[in-house]
Amino acid sequence: MKILVRTPNWIGDSCISLGFLRSLEESTAGELFLLAARRVAPLFKGFGKIVEFSGRKELFQRSLSLRKTGFDLCFVLPPSLSSAISASLACSGERIGPAGEPGRRFFLTRALKFDPHKKRHLLIEYLDLLRAGGFTPDFRLPALRFEDRETEWARDFLVKKGVDPSKTVAIAPFAAYGSAKEWGIERYLELAGKLLDKGLKVIVMGGSSDRARSAPFEGLRGCLNLVGKLSLRESAALVRHMLLLVGNDSGATHLAACAGTKVIAIFGSTSPRWTGPLGEGHRVIYKALPCSPCFKRECPLGTRECMKSIRVDEVLEAVLEAVGS
Repeated sequence: MKILVRTPNWIGDSCISLGFLRSLEESTAGELFLLAARRVAPLFKGFGKIVEFSGRKELFQRSLSLRKTGFDLCFVLPPSLSSAISASLACSGERIGPAGEPGRRFFLTRALKFDPHKKRHLLIEYLDLLRAGGFTPDFRLPALRFEDRETEWARDFLVKKGVDPSKTVAIAPFAAYGSAKEWGIERYLELAGKLLDKGLKVIVMGGSSDRARSAPFEGLRGCLNLVGKLSLRESAALVRHMLLLVGNDSGATHLAACAGTKVIAIFGSTSPRWTGPLGEGHRVIYKALPCSPCFKRECPLGTRECMKSIRVDEVLEAVLEAVGS
């Protein structure tokens, strides 16, 4: 059996989907192919044959070229119309995915309705797709697969930077989805300062688009700003050596969790029931205000009260408790 998986586009969702892929691998001896956006493709290293694309035009071109592979089954994880269209171009066999955007059902052979209120974890809903494909999957935690050389690189990097990982906490202040997900850079700056006062070191992590916004951290002695300076896999290899990571419901937080690092995840506009970190040792800080979760990119009320209601000292206490200080 040849199976194609159209992987999610967001880093966080892609990390969560690693649990789906682990379950799929254990459920079949079939040949696995992944159709993945170039920005997230490195996350899937070690899981089948990866076919990368960038942009909708290349997505459709790659999909059409894959048709000759003769796929028996395709799982379409993103809810977009374009992902369903690409699946129909690539696979003449069964195509299974969430109902998602209007029009998708025409391009899928089976469309499942995911919980519109997002009260079931996304990984559980992904596993429902496997069951619809006739598999009986066991639950598996999302986990990245590292090569020895990546582990060695991370250790060498930390030595060169003079960083003792046993005394270092990572923070990830940004969220690509929108500001509604962000706790606020001023709070992360205050938290970093208090962690440094406690004798801990701080590494700041994030993507290249947030490099300019991370500038205020440059003035903190004992704080290493790596925002925009590492690849996705380098970030994952590095953060797995940290005591823990503090972040929003963002790609960096999910990256740390599936790298095997404890996370303290700050939720406001989204629901931890849907995309909370999976595994032992993680902690979610979430106030569940009446207006939350709204799942919007920007706060509809203009107040971001769901995030502002989370105090710096509350997060600091959670960090110190987690690291045993």
